[in-house]
Amino acid sequence: MITERIRKETLDVLRDVLENPDLREEDDFFESGGDSLLVARSIALLKERNLRVRARVFIDDPRIRSIIAQVRDTGGDSAG
Repeated sequence: MITERIRKETLDVLRDVLENPDLREEDDFFESGGDSLLVARSIALLKERNLRVRARVFIDDPRIRSIIAQVRDTGGDSAG
């Protein structure tokens, strides 16, 4: 379930990683300057916020909206 927290925090992380404060949910991660290293950085920063997403999600559908839809709240469970 996509909560407002997941949407906002994921968008904040991706805007920071891509150095693009105007990044929108309709944008494409890779067309916006993303690469495999930035995928790894995004995943690490999301994990710090107790959010989890698999790297494959960025490859399967790199639209920001689609990435947000696959992010899960680990509720503090860092093993997830």
